Amino acid sequence: VLELNVPKFKINIQIQQQGVVVEYDDSIYTSATALTLAQSIVAVTEHMMQHPKQRLRTISIMGAEQKKALAAIQTADTGTAPFKLFHECITHFANIQPEKPALIACDATYTYAEFDEVTNRIATALYKRGVKSCDRVALLLPRTSHLILSLFGVLKAGATYIPCDPDYPADRVKLILEDSEAAYIITDNEHAENLPQDKIIFCQELMNQKAENFPVSVTPDDLAYLIYTSGSTGRPKGVMLRHEGICNYLYGHPANVFANAVAEVAERILSVTTISFDAALQDIGTSFFNGKTLILATEEQANNPLDLAKLIKEHGINMVSGTPSRWLAWLSSDDFANAIKDIRIARAGGEKFSNQLLTQLQTITDARIFN
Repeated sequence: VLELNVPKFKINIQIQQQGVVVEYDDSIYTSATALTLAQSIVAVTEHMMQHPKQRLRTISIMGAEQKKALAAIQTADTGTAPFKLFHECITHFANIQPEKPALIACDATYTYAEFDEVTNRIATALYKRGVKSCDRVALLLPRTSHLILSLFGVLKAGATYIPCDPDYPADRVKLILEDSEAAYIITDNEHAENLPQDKIIFCQELMNQKAENFPVSVTPDDLAYLIYTSGSTGRPKGVMLRHEGICNYLYGHPANVFANAVAEVAERILSVTTISFDAALQDIGTSFFNGKTLILATEEQANNPLDLAKLIKEHGINMVSGTPSRWLAWLSSDDFANAIKDIRIARAGGEKFSNQLLTQLQTITDARIFN
């Protein structure tokens, strides 16, 4: 209900005797959003009255109709993911397609056999350094092959990786490292300044270790990585992702529409998203989980549509992902628009997906488009 022509606040909620009244700025919120909010407040109140001794964290914000609607879409189908641990896919594909390119970066290219061997060396070096199962290890590295190799090396050591963009402000990096209780930080000489010296591990040194067998204990219920929110609504919060959840998310079951499309039609997948944004998992994860080739763009390439167009053409990339705002910037270049004509999957997520972008993509390419 909008009681004022010009609301005093962006949104104002009043609980009155006749019910919940929501005043809102309709340039920001829709009537459907306001109605859903009011219904949720009513649902919480009813649940608290029905179960006064129930813990707050267990109280649902959904009413009966919302629960019914959710149940209808919550489980489309069931299946068993091919891997129980995220990193198991590397050794699997190294055994069945050892010569296929796994990673192409600005500094190096690795086949699946080479990728498996180097990540085993990194895992061994981490173990010898003292990294234990379930330890938390921060990654503070630029967009080179070392970043992806270290990520899987940490997982193979049984530890949890914490993605941290080296371009973040120093205060945010400090907050992530302290709040996550990172036991170690994998970085390079350029980014080691002002970090706790006793926690630093230099990536290049890890790669020089000979791979050996060592005891490691990790289960599907253990954390694979810990990622931090943007902090746009307050202090950044750590979100914990388990191996089991990631494997289910990446599994290309027919009911899992996006992952299934990657498994079926994509072969060379572009990665432009910062490792500290959860959308990066869609590119990195679906690529290795399905035995594809990941092409890791540098920050400079990701921000320059001309350079990105060259990269797409040079490597025959057929899956491109980015935020809608980034897509619109890329599509301002005719060279980029020409380069994506033959891609098979275009994904634009993380922001509101506009009709303008959808129209542009449909005009340029026959790719499957995902939000």
